[in-house]
Formats: sequence, C-alpha cells, structure tokens
Amino acid sequence: MNNPAVVLLIVPLVMTLPAPAVRHRPLAAARLLRVRRSLRSEIRP
Repeated sequence: MNNPAVVLLIVPLVMTLPAPAVRHRPLAAARLLRVRRSLRSEIRP
C-alpha cells in the first residue's frame, strides 16, 4: 500500500518539522496525519 511517490513527498515535510513542536502540539500531529491520509487517497495508481 506504501507508494514511493507519497513517501518522497511526506518525508521532506516531516523532516522540516521540529520534533519538539510536533510532540507538544497534538493538533499539528493530527493535521499532519490528515494531510498524509489525503495525499495517500489522491495519489492512487
């Protein structure tokens, strides 16, 4: 189910986020999950 294209798009986004900010902000983490989910549904082969 893991699409290499999706992973290549997500990894840079995750890397640019400072880990402490994500840890202290559940909303940001939830937003990231939502974006990840929408990306996965959009880039279906």
